[in-house]
Amino acid sequence: MRFIQNGKHDWTLAELKQKYKLLTSHYDQGFGFWMVRHKSTDELIGEAGFLMTKNPKEVLEIGYMLDDQYWSKGLGTQLCKALISYGRTTLRLKKVVAGTWDKNVASQKVLLKCGLSFKKKITLENGTVYQRFEMEFAAPPNEK
Repeated sequence: MRFIQNGKHDWTLAELKQKYKLLTSHYDQGFGFWMVRHKSTDELIGEAGFLMTKNPKEVLEIGYMLDDQYWSKGLGTQLCKALISYGRTTLRLKKVVAGTWDKNVASQKVLLKCGLSFKKKITLENGTVYQRFEMEFAAPPNEK
């Protein structure tokens, strides 16, 4: 969790309630965040889903987080591919975007492996560098 919320991992119950209220507030539109459970053990190992953008009917931001003991096992790639597929086929998005902190090279590799393209680096007011990726979807044949 080193690359999420500036490494925040000591959430209070009130903070978690507020976080999940926001992350689940778009379920009625078919998106939000969901728990990620290990197939074999049913253990909760992370969370994944879509974050709101300025144009949610066409573009959403992919987000995922795994407990660090599950890093480098291909699970991030599986999550990312599943989110892309859901965004394209179920939500019928025109584009998905994603971002990582500059130092999160592993997630950048996952995004590239899943077909997203690097777009730009952004330096935040606090000096932190953030990398932006995106993938545009071709319109289905009946919509061209």
